[in-house]
Amino acid sequence: MSLTDKQISELEKKLDPAVVANRQIAGRNTDYIEGWYAIKRANEIFGFDGWSRETVLTKLHDPIEGVKNDKTQWNAAFTATVTITVEGVVRQGVGYGDGYAARMGEAMESAIKEAETDATKRALMTFGNQFGLALYDKQKRGVGIDDAEGPIDPKPPSPQNAKAHDEHHANIMSSDSLDALKIYGEENADNMNALPDDLAYSLRVAYSEKKALLIKQAKEAK
Repeated sequence: MSLTDKQISELEKKLDPAVVANRQIAGRNTDYIEGWYAIKRANEIFGFDGWSRETVLTKLHDPIEGVKNDKTQWNAAFTATVTITVEGVVRQGVGYGDGYAARMGEAMESAIKEAETDATKRALMTFGNQFGLALYDKQKRGVGIDDAEGPIDPKPPSPQNAKAHDEHHANIMSSDSLDALKIYGEENADNMNALPDDLAYSLRVAYSEKKALLIKQAKEAK
């Protein structure tokens, strides 16, 4: 069997900027998608029974005991190789994870989970933009809103929904730091997602654009 036209259409869409996270790695800001989102999109595109994941290899790197945050902790590191199969198409990814905990077993558990998740994302990434491939393009041409995509709900919003949207939008755009933006997003996520699809999507785009602006400003201030 092969991928359906509908699945291919989904895979060819641009990556929603609202699902792109950011963190610092070795002093550099790095964009990425979270593991739970990659699995969620795989279920949505391929179907819950349309793909499989198998961890084919794990390797434990010697755990060591040391001090972190003034506490004696174990540090464990794993690498993992994961195979993803979709309709006869087989892809592999290798991932790394490390964990810190007071007990060695807990550190190992955290590390192997992170390694498997990282490897899963790397394998799924080979299927395109929806799984983070677009983030490797420095110009981010595969991130954004597809031109063909319009509002899901074309009806004019009610005055109440429009007012709520405008208030959320104003608060997002007035956030003066990444922490403030993140806190506002976490505290108001349910209310924003409860709005009609087009208004909720508008807020996700505004959130992503504001986050990108704050990251840029932080870089320029250094």
